[in-house]
Amino acid sequence: MSISLCFVILTVMQYRTLGSVIERAIDDRRFSPSLLLLSRSVANSVKSYQTPTADNLPERLKGRIDVMSPKTVDDVFIGINTADMLVSTVGPAFLKRSLIDIFGPLPDERVLHTPMAAVFDTHHSIRPDHDFFGADLSFWPSETYFGWAAEFFPQERDSFRVRAHCVGYPKGDHAFLPECRQKAPGTATVLYIPDALRLKNDPLYLSPWHEHIWCQDRLFYRLAALLKGRLGFANALNLWRHRSLSHAAMIRALRSFCDSNGARLLMAPRRRKDCAGKKTLTLEEEEAMDELLEGGVEYPQSMLTAMKSADLVISGYRSESLLDALAAGTPYVTLTTPVAGLSPFLQVHAVSFDAQRSHFPGANWNVSVGDFITKATALKLSDFRIEPVALAERRAELVGPVDGKVADRILDAVADRLAS
Repeated sequence: MSISLCFVILTVMQYRTLGSVIERAIDDRRFSPSLLLLSRSVANSVKSYQTPTADNLPERLKGRIDVMSPKTVDDVFIGINTADMLVSTVGPAFLKRSLIDIFGPLPDERVLHTPMAAVFDTHHSIRPDHDFFGADLSFWPSETYFGWAAEFFPQERDSFRVRAHCVGYPKGDHAFLPECRQKAPGTATVLYIPDALRLKNDPLYLSPWHEHIWCQDRLFYRLAALLKGRLGFANALNLWRHRSLSHAAMIRALRSFCDSNGARLLMAPRRRKDCAGKKTLTLEEEEAMDELLEGGVEYPQSMLTAMKSADLVISGYRSESLLDALAAGTPYVTLTTPVAGLSPFLQVHAVSFDAQRSHFPGANWNVSVGDFITKATALKLSDFRIEPVALAERRAELVGPVDGKVADRILDAVADRLAS
C-alpha cells in the first residue's frame, strides 16, 4: 500500500523548496502525494501573488497530483488526517499558528496528530518560531545549518539530532532539470539581484540613512533632510563620511564594470509588483540593464536556472540567494552597504551574514559598495573565478551535496520513518 504524503503549501514560494520533492514523490510508486493549499494572504493585498491556488501550480506539476483548496478548518483536517505524513517548510507549531491566522481559534478536537516533516527553506528555517525541532523529521542542507538551529536548544541537541537528516539543499536539484540553462559561448553575462528593500522605506527594516542618504544621489536633498532634522546626529556625520555612496552611484559602477569586461547585464529583481502595479526597478536600474529576467517561476525557480547560465552573480544586498549560487556553481559577489542603513533588527542579520556566510574567496566574495564604486572599471570577471576546491569546501559547509538527489534522500528518510 502506498504512503499518503500531504504537502502543505502556505505560499507559492514554497514550491522553490518542495517542487522537486513533490515531483519525485509523484514518480515514486511508494507514495501517493497530494497538495493542501492554504493561504494567509488577503485576495487584494500587496502579497496576494503569494497565494497558492490550483491555477498557479507549477507547470511541471499541473494535472499530475491531487490538489485540495480547503474553505473551512474541517476541510483542512480531512486532508491532514487522511495522510500518513505532512511535508512542509515549517514545523507543526508554525502550521497551527497559520491555521489560526486563516480560520480563527481551532476547536479543541482539532489537534495535529499526523506525523510531520519540515524541509529547510532558507536561513530563517533555523529560527525557533519555525519549529523544525517540533517535527517528527527535519531536513537540513548541512551539519552547519543543523548546528545553528540547535544552538537555540543546547540541552536538547542530541534528541533533535536523532530526527534530523542532513540531505543537501533542495533547490539545488533545480540545476539538474532540463529547463536549467547552461553557459553559452560568447558574451559574458553578469546577473544582478537588486536590493529587495530599495523601493521601500519601512522603519522595521531600514534607517533614515537609507532614505535620505543612500536613496538620494544629490547633495542638495541630503542637506535638506539634515536641516529638517530627519537624519539624526549619527547620520549627520555619515552625510560626510558616505558622501560618495548612493544607490545610483552603485548602479552606474555596475554598468561600468560590465562595459569594461564586455559583459551583458541581466537584471533579476526579487522584488514583486504590488497589487497597485508599481514598478519593480528604479530608473537607474532600467537604464543600466541589457535584459530583464521575467517570469518569476517558482519551480524550476527562474532565478536559479538563470544563475546556472551566468558568469557572475552580484547581489546588491545581503541575500540568501547566495545558497542558490553555490548550488549552481556560479561565482557570487555580495555588495555590502554600511549597516547604518539598516534598522537594529536587520543589523543583527547583517553582522551574522558577514561573519558566517558572506566572504569565501574562490566561491563567494564580500565587496563593500564603496570599494566597488571606486574600483569598478579596474575589477575583472577573472577576479571572481570559481576555484573547485574552495567551492567544494563552501558547498560542504552550507548547501551539502549537489547531485540532483536531495529529493530522493528526503523521500527515502520519510519512507524509513514510517516503516519503523
